Amino acid sequence: MDKEASLPILRHQSTRNIHERTTAQIVEMLMRGDPRAWDFIRHDMPTFPTDDTHHTGERWCGGCKAWHAIQAFGKDSSRSDGIAYYCREHRKKQRTKHKERVANWYDGAKRRMAKRAAKKAV
Repeated sequence: MDKEASLPILRHQSTRNIHERTTAQIVEMLMRGDPRAWDFIRHDMPTFPTDDTHHTGERWCGGCKAWHAIQAFGKDSSRSDGIAYYCREHRKKQRTKHKERVANWYDGAKRRMAKRAAKKAV
């Protein structure tokens, strides 16, 4: 069996017609530097693994990119299953990063304000 024939065909809906390219053809286009190759690559690929293994009692964390026990996730009433997308540990890391970023900005703003005040006083 031909290797190229066994590869899946990706379709790109154009306003005129549907273009079909195999994965190998798209890789060749990318190697040549053809910018049209990106039109054939799906941008809505899932952020979770698509393997066939079933993880009972576990959930995929979109931030950590790992499986965690369902108890590691908080509640989110806006989601259909009621469970948050990110695990608690990842959200804790996000909060810490945000607090550091805000603190750095605030320190810089205080320095800028002091500098302006010093210029006005002169």
